[in-house]
Amino acid sequence: MAQHADTLGAPKKGFAGLKENFAADLRAGLSISLIALPLSLGIALASGFPAFAGLIAAIVGGMLVSRISGSYVTINGPAAGLIVANLAAIQSLGQGDIHAGYLYAIAAVFVAGIMVFIIGAAGAGKLVDVSPSSVIHGMLTYIGVVIMAKMFFPMVGVIPEVHPILGSNVVGTIAAIPQGFTDMLPPVAIIGFVSLLIMALHPLIKIKWVQLIPSPVWVLIFAIPAGALFDLETLQQQLNRPEGKELLLALPSNPLDAIAWIGPITPDFGKILTWAFWYAALTIALITAIESGLSAKAVDQLDPYHRHSDIGKDIRAVGIGSAVSGILGGLPMIAEIVRSKANVLMGARTGWANFFHGTFILIFVFALSPVMQMIPVASLSAMMVFVGYKLAAPSEFAGIFKIGRDQFLYFILTLLVCIFTNLLVGVFAGIIFKFIYQAVVMRAPTSTLFKADLTIDHRDESVEGEGEGEGEYQIKVKKGATFTNFLSFKRRLNQLPKGKKIIVDFSDAKVVDFTTQTALQHHAKLYQETGGSIEVVGLEKLKAYSKHPQSTRYRR
Repeated sequence: MAQHADTLGAPKKGFAGLKENFAADLRAGLSISLIALPLSLGIALASGFPAFAGLIAAIVGGMLVSRISGSYVTINGPAAGLIVANLAAIQSLGQGDIHAGYLYAIAAVFVAGIMVFIIGAAGAGKLVDVSPSSVIHGMLTYIGVVIMAKMFFPMVGVIPEVHPILGSNVVGTIAAIPQGFTDMLPPVAIIGFVSLLIMALHPLIKIKWVQLIPSPVWVLIFAIPAGALFDLETLQQQLNRPEGKELLLALPSNPLDAIAWIGPITPDFGKILTWAFWYAALTIALITAIESGLSAKAVDQLDPYHRHSDIGKDIRAVGIGSAVSGILGGLPMIAEIVRSKANVLMGARTGWANFFHGTFILIFVFALSPVMQMIPVASLSAMMVFVGYKLAAPSEFAGIFKIGRDQFLYFILTLLVCIFTNLLVGVFAGIIFKFIYQAVVMRAPTSTLFKADLTIDHRDESVEGEGEGEGEYQIKVKKGATFTNFLSFKRRLNQLPKGKKIIVDFSDAKVVDFTTQTALQHHAKLYQETGGSIEVVGLEKLKAYSKHPQSTRYRR
């Protein structure tokens, strides 16, 4: 029987937790701030925002969101998953005017934050349980492709020309990469490619003192002296690059000027009545809510104290944080999985580690602003190229294919539609295609589209004189168990008493999809902590799409 978090000596909450875990959370917060600082700058640049916008989001995500969130060891801040939405907002709203686009975009970030808060308050965060993972992976892979394509050019010091036929969309950007190799500036490209190599090799070097320093910090240790050696400042002056295309990071060199970074910047709501504005806000809001919910659930699996986040509260907090960040001129934010995982590995025990992470970044703004101005943009771009590769690596394609050809179809279709249209259209196309495929090819019954057909039998195994006994509930699932009706399935599960034995029988089902099986597996882990168990039977009577244990199954 799994123990409840309290019996495992879980850290205290609030100020009592701060006092109890001060040293551990302070160390973790400092370590994560060193990772978050360069990544926040790089994400801002990749998003088309001023570099300081990433720092604002990290500061707000740490210092504010950590105090109101429903999670324990997650780190909140800007994330690569939002780069495409941020960049699209700047481009569509600014229409070539970078400064105007930025002011319109932060207005959209504010509205998106309000949307995210409403999503969390309305309980729509539950939709995370039924989000088709293959479609979400297709979306993230698309984001990775865009990041790699867009950030290649600043990594080698090139301002890409608009493709004469394909334009500046994703395909056009990819098509311009060969010309980018031809036009690259050798000093900049050396810094960019070496920085990329450092990011790639760092996980493979098993020397303890090397691993103690995060790879983004190693990149800066190399790149700042290299930038001075190649005299990028003089090269930048000679090239006379336009705003946003500099070779060195454009930040104030005077700590007093840094006050302007976090001072109120007036968002421009002048386009709030246009479709482009609401498309930008809706895209940012949906990605924020989905990724934050998924990240919070994933981090819960890493928590050594087995605590479970309040997903709705966490999404509401992220919404508030994004709205505040937008008003201050910053990026939207999410519960960021990679930094959160590092936070756990660094020994974080409570949300105060997230608070310290934001606090240290605020300190760095004032203490290290002259140093940050010396950071080559190529090194930050290389970090983003590496992040993009991680999102769109060949292993992602192979992993989805191993789950089953149905999941691979949803994944590929989502990816391709995203590339040739846009992110929202791609995601909706993936979900609709999955529904049609299950209804037509696998013949999932439409009568159970949104409501699962279940029968529940209770057998009381108690013995007189020996207490209540274990008790057993048998759930017979008829017709289909798919991502569209899992919420009703879960609602019935939640109505059963805690600490019992539950048997879920799929032998009479016609379709049991991958999303249902993975969501049920997660629910079983939570239920086990109440002293009960959930056992799944009957799947062997259905045909599987692959050898993966949670592969979609359907009636032969």
